[in-house]
Amino acid sequence: MRYGVLLALCAYSVIADTLRIPIITQERFPGQPSEKRAIVGLPPGRSFARLTLFTRLNCPCGPGLGEWDYTVRFFATRPTGQRDSTGAPILERIEIARFITPYAANRPSNWQWTWQWDITDYRFLFTDSTEVVVAYQGWTHSALFTVWLEAIEGVPPYEVFALDQVIDGSFPYGNPADPIDRYTTGKQFRVPADAQIVKLRITTTGHGFGGTDNAAEFADKTHTVVVNTTATYAHRLWRDDCGWNPVYPQDGTWPLARAGWCPGDVVRPWERWITGVVTPGAVGRLDYRMQPFVNEQFSAHPSSYLITAQLLYARTPAMQRRAMLAAIETPTDDPMMRRLNPSCGKPAVIVRNAGRDSIASVLIEYAFDGGPVQSFRWQALQPLALDQQARIELPTHVVPLDTPAVRRLDVSIRKVNDQPNEETLLSNAVARFSDVPTLPGDSVVVYFKTNRSAREQGLAWTLRRLDDDSLIAERRNLDDETTDIVALALEDGCYQFRFDNPAGYGLAWWATAQQLGGGALWISARGKRVFTLEGDCGNGYIYNFRIGAVPQINVPRDTVDFGATPVGVPVYRRLVIKPATGAALQIKQLQVSSFPANLGFRIASIEPMLPPEGIWLRSTDSLTVMLEYSPPQEETRVRTAALVVNSNDYDEPSIRIPMRGTTPTVTGVEYHQAVEWSIAPIPARERVIVKASVPIEGCRIVTLDGRQIAVPQVVLDRGTVELDCSELSVGVYAVIVRWAGGQQAVPFIVVR
Repeated sequence: MRYGVLLALCAYSVIADTLRIPIITQERFPGQPSEKRAIVGLPPGRSFARLTLFTRLNCPCGPGLGEWDYTVRFFATRPTGQRDSTGAPILERIEIARFITPYAANRPSNWQWTWQWDITDYRFLFTDSTEVVVAYQGWTHSALFTVWLEAIEGVPPYEVFALDQVIDGSFPYGNPADPIDRYTTGKQFRVPADAQIVKLRITTTGHGFGGTDNAAEFADKTHTVVVNTTATYAHRLWRDDCGWNPVYPQDGTWPLARAGWCPGDVVRPWERWITGVVTPGAVGRLDYRMQPFVNEQFSAHPSSYLITAQLLYARTPAMQRRAMLAAIETPTDDPMMRRLNPSCGKPAVIVRNAGRDSIASVLIEYAFDGGPVQSFRWQALQPLALDQQARIELPTHVVPLDTPAVRRLDVSIRKVNDQPNEETLLSNAVARFSDVPTLPGDSVVVYFKTNRSAREQGLAWTLRRLDDDSLIAERRNLDDETTDIVALALEDGCYQFRFDNPAGYGLAWWATAQQLGGGALWISARGKRVFTLEGDCGNGYIYNFRIGAVPQINVPRDTVDFGATPVGVPVYRRLVIKPATGAALQIKQLQVSSFPANLGFRIASIEPMLPPEGIWLRSTDSLTVMLEYSPPQEETRVRTAALVVNSNDYDEPSIRIPMRGTTPTVTGVEYHQAVEWSIAPIPARERVIVKASVPIEGCRIVTLDGRQIAVPQVVLDRGTVELDCSELSVGVYAVIVRWAGGQQAVPFIVVR
């Protein structure tokens, strides 16, 4: 799986200064191609280890406001030494970044997303007064743009001091009368005599569709790059991972593969170090040759490539052994990594070589939540050359905490090739992350209903136990419009469920709904649905979870009987709440429920105190609740109420513990058992059924202000009565259930 991000910056702990330089803030581009400019200044005489360009888009959006996928280019300008007819200096625009806006018309008003690019190679262009241009190539108004730079002071991996931009423009592709190679071949450049290393960077995106091969946006083509007629490289201009874009769902055809770009993603340049095939001080030649192609419908559906090709000239890396942390992939709450997280598997980091020596091994130290530091020595199968990256899995799985919290992973690269890492600035990173959900493993069910093209699209799911990377279950090659149900009993451990659609159409997508219909996929554990697949998920979805002890409450359920209590002499009963398993139990709320509310029951005290956000009880903790009954007046009836306990109990997040009390004036009635009752459905629509553990002598419905409402009733048996609610208005009511020696007010809600 690949992700549309050049650099996923972590929350780096840096000692050096970090400058934040605004370019534009909360500005909307008009409904036509347009530009915004700003003068940016970096302090002269200071070195920066990293220069990062950030762009944030945010709504409100809507039709004509951030609705479509449009190209945005970022330029830094430099003087050419020439002047125009007015005497003004002519500036050359150097493209430093490119991205395509997402389909965002229907995003919520508080939606926002931030993209970023490592533009350290262009640091030499930024003086104390460099003009930066943001060029929007759209035909409707944009979302709100905020663009800024961040510069971290320090030593860069290598110093780029000059460049040649030999190709820059949009050129027709597939027009025999105007072949594109005339614009992209025979490009000459002169390598500076003091250039020690040379990089070739080509940024290409295909545009236009509807003609032959749906070119060039949806045409899969491989181009050829030739340097000095001797070195030949293949450049396949194709992004087949758009359906894994972390910016999802979008409103348009975001998951479809495209020629070098994806909606809502950065454009990735094609790069090669070509130091060995060019000569310092000599003239070189670049031929960027396109795959032969004729668009038979070019006049009606023109196709083109937007191309920038640059030669970057640099000096040898400043350090010999230098490894940098480009990203923490898992676990992290970084939005760019949301497709993989939250995770309970092994941490994964991206390491980049920024030194002169190839990297054969690195020693990484890491720690969870400030705990013991662990070490891991990674050995490369193929040494990493300059700028090359490797994904490294650290051996220790993410272990759960006893109570949920925002967690922390610290990672540091200590050694390179068994010698101290010379990088002290960008080799340390911190990731904040959240835990995966924990489920009971005794009855896990995967429900999968395929659409009308399951076989053709290759719909499949797999379930793996990450502790030992074992395959637990999978479904492939299912028939179209088939319902498949798999029941599993899972051992404790960390699991990954993965759904795949190689075609990129998700499971239920608006663009294919009429032709393919829609499917459904969900997972339940112990009868509770814990995961439902969002149909518009592109190429797939990953859901990580842990099997283990789930929170359950240990509290007496018997009726709390206060007995005959005189007016003015309160009686107290103690209730102790504990976790029933090793999982932490969160008590969210305790309250007394009665109808009417002034029956004399209340919570006298809670120890320890219950804060508004709730309290977490570990396996050895308990919560003591002191209940009080003090009848406000003498009555010849039984008073009843309930203590409602809201918690994170997996099976019963809300329970009601009955409470009962009388006054000494009640005579002639013996209570041999608590009266158990229930009412369903809640909320009610057409009817409610009241059940009691004793014969019901009568029922009546009242409003909250005490008005009685007559409704048809049917006695189903001695302890069951059905009441017709079809004529009741939407609102809150109570059923007064009467039996020999007492009555109970049972609240319920009517909805339509």
